[in-house]
Amino acid sequence: MCCMFRIPCALFIVTALLVSAPAAGSSATAAGSSAIASSFGGQAQKKVVSLGSRGVWTSLVYRREAPIAYVSINLTEGPGFGSLYVPECPSTPSYSVLDLAGMKAVLEEDELLGASLAVALGENRVLTLESRSLAGRELVEFAMEYLKSQ
Repeated sequence: MCCMFRIPCALFIVTALLVSAPAAGSSATAAGSSAIASSFGGQAQKKVVSLGSRGVWTSLVYRREAPIAYVSINLTEGPGFGSLYVPECPSTPSYSVLDLAGMKAVLEEDELLGASLAVALGENRVLTLESRSLAGRELVEFAMEYLKSQ
């Protein structure tokens, strides 16, 4: 199996911990900033973590009530995170390399874990979207809408 990250999948676990327990004085909700937010109920839980000279990690979680869906977005920026690593291995039914508007991306789908999409936004900038609710195709559409809104 191919692994596309230099950072272990603990990123997802840490995201869950950060989003579930906002720090005192931080803004835990970002409302109405894009069409995605409105299509997902108008609110996203947001957390920004500065790691000094290593970079900044921004985490957003969008939730929709009907039908129920969750999307976790992580934007990592800085030399401490590095750039997206795309291994040289063939596409499989669960792993594929994509081109999203000129940006290299990797889509992984697992029937138990859901879909994960990592997009290389440039040197030391990676956008990762994860969802157990949306299929890979829907996650790609979500990513394209998100990127257009930025």
